[in-house]
Amino acid sequence: MTSRAITIRPAEPRDAQAIAQMSRDFIESGLGWKYDAARVLRAMRDRDTLAVVACEGAKAAAKGVVAGFAIMEFGDERAHLVLLAVRPSHRRLGIGQRLLDWLLESARV
Repeated sequence: MTSRAITIRPAEPRDAQAIAQMSRDFIESGLGWKYDAARVLRAMRDRDTLAVVACEGAKAAAKGVVAGFAIMEFGDERAHLVLLAVRPSHRRLGIGQRLLDWLLESARV
């Protein structure tokens, strides 16, 4: 698989559970689980927050199979990267960089 086979898109409510599980397993492991599905969903609904997901192929994007995600909060002059994770099976393919590039471009706009 190549990075080109990955589709980056804005997260949708149906992605909240997958994002929350990835946060628990890959970011918050051993820390207690703060970003559960309800909190992720609140972040997605916040107009000052952008959540994006990486999905493998067009069919996976339609089904919501999440290979990676990132969440960023935007202020008037600053942006804060809240969470970013890529499944171990999809790492070292440039997916994290593509997610970050999407968010940085959004911050510039």
